Amino acid sequence: MSTYLRLAVLYYDYFTTFSMEVERFWKQSPFSCISILFVINRYLSLIGPIPVTIEYFGNIAEILQSFHQYYAVFTQAVVAALLLLRTYALYNRDARILCLMLATCAAGIVASIWVLLVDKTFTEDSKVALNWPGYLVGAWSSMLAFDTLVFVLTLVRAIQVEGLWKGTLFRIMLRDGA
Repeated sequence: MSTYLRLAVLYYDYFTTFSMEVERFWKQSPFSCISILFVINRYLSLIGPIPVTIEYFGNIAEILQSFHQYYAVFTQAVVAALLLLRTYALYNRDARILCLMLATCAAGIVASIWVLLVDKTFTEDSKVALNWPGYLVGAWSSMLAFDTLVFVLTLVRAIQVEGLWKGTLFRIMLRDGA
């Protein structure tokens, strides 16, 4: 899919759902930590691609490349926090689930920091490091592991609540945010 089309779909989706957002969020919800995460996630995804798009279509140097990297890390952290909270709530605030998910996040953070500290090419020559095929595989793999954990926990909960063979697993997975 082209970059133009991705941006068009992003902004089209925003504008088509804005009236529902106003009715169901802005008029109803008092501000809390969760609502702040929602606002950050919703509006960072609208504003963040602007410099990334300028970088993609223009010949702007390393400052926007750095922004792109920090933007990706920050948005992944916000999404991980939302997924963690949603899955924790799905399991009725079970402390074991919270500990499992926090341990997975901590392991991912440690792996990411380790990759950055061990990979000397990142600090010595960022252009070489960014073109290296294995660059930051460990960091992104940890996010994949966390996403897989969330999916498996959601699937297990959906099966526990409604059963696998009642024909409603797909509906439950959609409802619970698979």
